[in-house]
Amino acid sequence: MNEQISLQYICRSQINRKILDGESSFGKLRLDDLINNWIHDNSGILLPYNIPSKYKRIVSLRGHESALWEKNSRLDKKFRENNSTEILAFYVPFHMYNVNSDFSEWGIYIYQGALEIITNELLALDSNKLGLTEKDLRKISLQKILHHEKYHHAIEVALTPLYENQKSGNSLNSSTYLDYGNLKSRKPEIALIEEKFCNSHVAMQAFPTPYLKRNKSNIESSFEVNEYVQQFMRTQPPGYRDFQDYLTSAETTSYLFDQMGLPQNPKLIRASASAINKAFKNRQIPMHIILD
Repeated sequence: MNEQISLQYICRSQINRKILDGESSFGKLRLDDLINNWIHDNSGILLPYNIPSKYKRIVSLRGHESALWEKNSRLDKKFRENNSTEILAFYVPFHMYNVNSDFSEWGIYIYQGALEIITNELLALDSNKLGLTEKDLRKISLQKILHHEKYHHAIEVALTPLYENQKSGNSLNSSTYLDYGNLKSRKPEIALIEEKFCNSHVAMQAFPTPYLKRNKSNIESSFEVNEYVQQFMRTQPPGYRDFQDYLTSAETTSYLFDQMGLPQNPKLIRASASAINKAFKNRQIPMHIILD
């Protein structure tokens, strides 16, 4: 199985010999190339996961965005019971593979109808103060979800020796992130702190509305609705609602190293903090919609 996974990633990503040797016609490798190389080299330690059979209808986000704003009564009911972002979307690490051979990608998964829920929550917070419409908030709802899930991705990148400067001192190894996952299972409070970090990242982002006419004026204006996004997050469970409005990548890395018992090596902390920042800009994270 693991050998098949290795071959699958080589074929699917068209990784050639130059890329596997750390070379590229474009110079330095992109993060997605480094991840594909890592998957190829470490297929033997990947952990299996399985998406429940009732969620086998999975499509790429690209080209199917409209499904995110379709009404989903079952998802809405689950969200009302929990108010957690993880009810609406989740991140599957590249340290895992799907045992369902029909679908085996890591990345961000968003449930059909998830953004319809967030959009309505933000509209309720506006209460006609700015006269926002559902259309105005659709892109913002998607950005909110993606910023949160991308930080989960960034934490995985921080704890994986992908870049050369992350390999110094041998503090990070191929199983570091898996060990971190085991630690979260033993100590749920650490998992909650990760959610705090993810929403702290969200709270630091700008969420401008499209330029639209307001108050019967011919002047088009854009409004920053970060405050609404933060109010929405404060209604979520512990961890999620405990975000702060300022958090550096170095602070995140230092905390992770401390929890993992890794040395507080300034050079390595800077390297993994830099990796976090690069992960934010990774446009090649696979993104999917789970259809109801």
